[in-house]
Amino acid sequence: MSADEKARMSTANIIRLVQTVLVAAVAAFAISVVVAGHWWTAPPPSVDVDAVRQHVVGLLRDQLKTSDAFKDYGITVDDDLTLINTDLHKYNGLATVHTRKGTQKFLEVTVWADPTGAMFYQIDPVSASNLVDTASKEKPVRCFGSTC
Repeated sequence: MSADEKARMSTANIIRLVQTVLVAAVAAFAISVVVAGHWWTAPPPSVDVDAVRQHVVGLLRDQLKTSDAFKDYGITVDDDLTLINTDLHKYNGLATVHTRKGTQKFLEVTVWADPTGAMFYQIDPVSASNLVDTASKEKPVRCFGSTC
């Protein structure tokens, strides 16, 4: 083998080495994007859970004061609604409520909220039924005349 052939073979090896390194670098970058996601973008906006909590408490208070199913029982809602994120935009909550005579009960709610501020809540029917049953037992007796 002559010196020219050795030089050409050496140049060919260098080119192959550079190509291999470039392919490996591109593959590593592609894998990092797939595994880590789009790491160069900002994270998605999150839900302001405290604002959602305050809004739901206000809506619950309004509903329990004005809804035909609840308005006669004098039920009040405390500020301490606990929300636990159970799915992407779903929160299960527990609100502390009191009957007219001060009996403490818990009202389960499910809240769906997104980062735009849109939200929807639903009172658990079983929890609401238990609350109404307790409150109805405490409903003041209205009597007229001297027989009370």
